[in-house]
Amino acid sequence: MKIKFFHLLIVLFAVSPAISQENSASNYSCWDSLFSSNTSSYVASFTEMEGKFISKGYLDSSNAESYLQLIKTIVDSNDYIISGLDFDPLLTQGFRKCFLLNKCDSSEFLKFQEMNEKISNYQEDINPAKAFTDIQKIFTTEDFDNNLVRHYVLTFYSAAYFMSFTQIKSPETNETERAEEVAKIAEPTSDGTHNVLNVYAAPNDEVYVNDELLKITKLKEVVYNHISDTSNSLNSPEVYEKYIEALGLRKVSKQSISLTTDVKTSYEYYKWIKEIILESYTDRRNEIAIAEFGMIYEDLVADRNYNRAKIRTVHNLLHIKITEVEPIE
Repeated sequence: MKIKFFHLLIVLFAVSPAISQENSASNYSCWDSLFSSNTSSYVASFTEMEGKFISKGYLDSSNAESYLQLIKTIVDSNDYIISGLDFDPLLTQGFRKCFLLNKCDSSEFLKFQEMNEKISNYQEDINPAKAFTDIQKIFTTEDFDNNLVRHYVLTFYSAAYFMSFTQIKSPETNETERAEEVAKIAEPTSDGTHNVLNVYAAPNDEVYVNDELLKITKLKEVVYNHISDTSNSLNSPEVYEKYIEALGLRKVSKQSISLTTDVKTSYEYYKWIKEIILESYTDRRNEIAIAEFGMIYEDLVADRNYNRAKIRTVHNLLHIKITEVEPIE
């Protein structure tokens, strides 16, 4: 069964209301408790996360106007352009634990409920412009003075990008064009049992792939081979033909990576494993970009405003599909 983008967002955010700073003592206590065994505090980790968005140019600063400008850029372009970002996984994994158990009746909490209801109603008709237009409508400038609201939005942005492996429809695409495109997709021929590569970052700096111990030096090769495989053979990910604008029908893999950690796994080791996985995707995207446009993907991203259509083409040919499972206790 194909996992849909909006299903993943519901799992991550449906129980993640934020609350006002005046009434958020219990939530901050929950976050502080979650980070108690970590090398960094909750506030420091979120500040680091926010700083990375700023250093990459996605945010100009930490003020509310900068967040609103980021949201406007996503809506206007109907696209996510994000690369080279990593942050403490507890910032996403803690949403369910802290906010589910610390509900309140603040105005921000009610707004998060409203946003989550909209997410649950998107079904398959989801694109960046639609989701972030709803955020524009629901949240005010004053809301972004709240650290927890900014935390939610940045996590939403990151999750939406990395999990958006259903097709994104641009605003100008009409229903006839969409129907024609769907009609051109061939039926898959394999059963899809090998779509997911399971990576487990275990304690003691060990990594397992599909339940088998693997040398860390081999991980990049194994991930690369998985995401690049379009053979559609018995032990390979499912492949289908997708119509790509300006390219025609192309083979696209339904590959994905499931990354699991242990509560005893160090953050540094988790970060290393995830960087290797992302490097594998970048290497493959570089190859695709060279084949289609004569330049590597990283150079396209360096001038993303000019190369937006080419970047979207590369994304359509190879989506980053990484799902992170809650740590094993």
